[in-house]
Amino acid sequence: MFSPCSRVLSGRSRKGKLRVLIIVMLFVLSAVLIAAGYVLLMRKSSPAGPGLMLCAFIALTIAFTLLYSGGKDPSAGGFRPLRIAHAGGAVEGVTYTNSFDALELNLQKGFRYFELDFNYTSDGQLVCIHDWERSFERTFGFKAVGIPTLKEFMRLVKRGKYDNCTLERLVPWLEENPDAIIVTDVKVGNLQALKQMAEKVPGFGKRIIPQIYLPESYAVVKELGYEQVIWTLYRFNAPDRDVLRWVKVFQKGPFAITMPVKRAKTTLPGELARMGIPTYVHTINSKEDAEALMNGYGVTEIYTDSLYPEGG
Repeated sequence: MFSPCSRVLSGRSRKGKLRVLIIVMLFVLSAVLIAAGYVLLMRKSSPAGPGLMLCAFIALTIAFTLLYSGGKDPSAGGFRPLRIAHAGGAVEGVTYTNSFDALELNLQKGFRYFELDFNYTSDGQLVCIHDWERSFERTFGFKAVGIPTLKEFMRLVKRGKYDNCTLERLVPWLEENPDAIIVTDVKVGNLQALKQMAEKVPGFGKRIIPQIYLPESYAVVKELGYEQVIWTLYRFNAPDRDVLRWVKVFQKGPFAITMPVKRAKTTLPGELARMGIPTYVHTINSKEDAEALMNGYGVTEIYTDSLYPEGG
């Protein structure tokens, strides 16, 4: 028999362990109060019986309110909110490598979504690096003198410790790893880059989840044929009411919203959850922080360097 308690403990219980515990305790408390009140009423030995029954009714009311007021399931709209490996995930404790080394390791650890940073070389090719300043120096050990060509970039990669991705080289890797999905973070020329990816990546609609920075880009990206989309708010400084207004316009297909920690510690994730929209926060590497954001603020999942998915 499918009881209210089994409904609580199924499906989404991992996202709200504290809430689940409270609901279960309220049901247990109600049962105890009902039993005690019934005994006292039957014996007519104490005037406390009606009071206990009233307390049981109040506890049940609170429990059922918590149980059925959670809003829509954030995954019900079709977006699969899996954990995302930030910049491919950490490898040997090193972050932001955007490398095949990171992809291979973290695929084995259970990740299926991999966020990668993309930038253009001076000859118009997409390569995986966060930026041409600090990230370049951290990766190759010296400051860049201008933006390199693809050939120059690959020459540096071959001499470096980690094997940075490029769009061209990602194509065969995706074919060899059919479970992997790339989440894009294109620093400059996002829509142009997404058009190039649509031309070069077989099955791009399912294998790539574009991040957009402006809500106006959503319709363009959907027209290109991408099935899932993530709207990232780190460049969108408008108030939450504007975010909520825009998501009502996003009608074609599944999407999620990601945001920095500061914005996640507001009512916005909870409001989006009630609309059935999954939310992410970036970048979280503490289990305690992840649990606090998901259980306390209603965030659905996280971008992380090193917190492996369950079972990883």
